[in-house]
Amino acid sequence: MASTTQPSRKEGKSPSIAPSHPVLSLLWQLFIREITEATKGSALGFIWIVLGPLLSMGLYVVVFGVLFEGSFDKGPMETSIHYALGVYIGLTGVNLMNDTLARSPVLISTKVNFVKRIIFPLPLLPVVQVGGTAFKWLVNIGLWLLFSLLLKTLTLDSLIWLPLILLPMLLMAFGIAWILSAVSVYFRDVAHLVPVLTQIIFWSSGVFYSTQRVMEYPPIWNFLRWNPVLLGIENTRQVVLWKEPASIDQLLFLWASGLAVALFGYLVFHRLKNGFSEML
Repeated sequence: MASTTQPSRKEGKSPSIAPSHPVLSLLWQLFIREITEATKGSALGFIWIVLGPLLSMGLYVVVFGVLFEGSFDKGPMETSIHYALGVYIGLTGVNLMNDTLARSPVLISTKVNFVKRIIFPLPLLPVVQVGGTAFKWLVNIGLWLLFSLLLKTLTLDSLIWLPLILLPMLLMAFGIAWILSAVSVYFRDVAHLVPVLTQIIFWSSGVFYSTQRVMEYPPIWNFLRWNPVLLGIENTRQVVLWKEPASIDQLLFLWASGLAVALFGYLVFHRLKNGFSEML
């Protein structure tokens, strides 16, 4: 009897996820690869995840903040440091969407083995990709939260609002990845639209300006008011920089957009995935 019970004790002491959950093990490996490939071959490695947005922010602040005297129209309470941090917050949100847009069209075509040879739940491939992008997104969120602490603009209310603002943006990124990765298998021309879409998102999402200024031009505002990325960035700046509550109406629209895009994207991917092997 001792010989029959001893092996079970050993198994209890060293549980392994990989043998019993091979899909989870593979999913974790893919996620780690997504993160490491972002800095693969560079001397500074992980530092580039932080340094890249900071350099971009510095360039844009010099051009738009100094040369063109940009501001977010907050009066005496706004300094050049506030403007720089506001630009950083905007770049962080835009980069989440544009990185997802740029990488999704080639996701399935570069993972042919997963389609034809490996038994793997294909809808998780876009999840892994967005997870790698979201890792950089979270690192930069941590940085501008740290800067806001140094500026003494961050309060407990800010931390309560932030998940309600940021989570629907992440849901939207998942939906975009599902849609583009699936549709691009059938229509390769989608990749040619991505540079145009990234530019539209970049300039229409309020990285350098506030919604108050856009409201002065009703025809433009009537178009931009439906951009959930703009609403997410603007509300983030409100609670992090200006100690103002988020707009409930805009939050409801942001959540409705995030859930709708995520659900629609998953349904599109699920409907088209059965034809991937034939198209590839």
